Amino acid sequence: MTGINFIATWLPEEEMEVGDFFDLYAKENKKNKNLEEIKSYFAGKSGFNKIKIGEKYQLVDVFDSLVEKYIRKISPNLESIKYIIYTNSESINTTDEKRIPNEIQNKYKLFNASIIEINQQCGSCACAIALAYKLLESNERALIMSANMMHGISERYKPHSIISDGAAIMEIKGDNAKLQILDFQLKTRPYIGRIGFNKNLNMMKYCIKLIDNLLKANGLSKESISYMIHQNLNIEIYEIMFILLYGLTNTVFCWENVKKFGHVGDVDLILNLEVLLKQKVLKDGDIIVLFAIGEIFSSVNCNSILLQFTERV
Repeated sequence: MTGINFIATWLPEEEMEVGDFFDLYAKENKKNKNLEEIKSYFAGKSGFNKIKIGEKYQLVDVFDSLVEKYIRKISPNLESIKYIIYTNSESINTTDEKRIPNEIQNKYKLFNASIIEINQQCGSCACAIALAYKLLESNERALIMSANMMHGISERYKPHSIISDGAAIMEIKGDNAKLQILDFQLKTRPYIGRIGFNKNLNMMKYCIKLIDNLLKANGLSKESISYMIHQNLNIEIYEIMFILLYGLTNTVFCWENVKKFGHVGDVDLILNLEVLLKQKVLKDGDIIVLFAIGEIFSSVNCNSILLQFTERV
């Protein structure tokens, strides 16, 4: 059965304290009269106090290192890699003509693979997993490459988090994967107004309904969830959305990365799934729900992937 077979991640070494971030943010946004209120909110409700800072020029070498690690550990038949799915909010050029997925394809001679780029902002990785699930035949593989690298200071601030930098890869395999993909739902909803997701109860309820419908379509309920893997938005959001409104317990969440460095855009799902796998707590039959949102212009895509762990491979 099609599923997730390999994960590798990268985070830059440079860190910045959230307090230092807001000092710099204040210099670029002197007209913002709510800075002290915002700073106080993040200090008390976000759950993290540092972010990771990288440079775009690093990405070619970063993905080279991650793919080299993948090939060394998995030893895949390179001809079985049918798709390279690259997710980023923009194409990263090493020259005017060459992009990162093309660099990787050429270096490792992955000429049997079609390159697909997905831009659904922070919801892109979930879209890539769903696409690979639908495309792959038995014995085929897809390599998902996700990156999040921001410019400067001001664009890192969002009402629901402060954005860190990072990159990750994930292999989706057409058969014999222990982390099997059962189903998915991808929905897009108009997003009216400028209120942050952390204060938008209607949007939270919409996301809960999406997950609940996905579970019910597969004969499951919220009580079936062993683990919920989500993005590294402020912890308060998940306390409201999943614990208060949906009735889950905090034992199903993996908040380790949220507390370390906050939101890493589209890379979050892979980073957080890696943490769960390294803990080696998964048991045969465990149900894992992946959940991600991405803001696109005046709409939000809400995406959820249903996984099941199996020892019988």
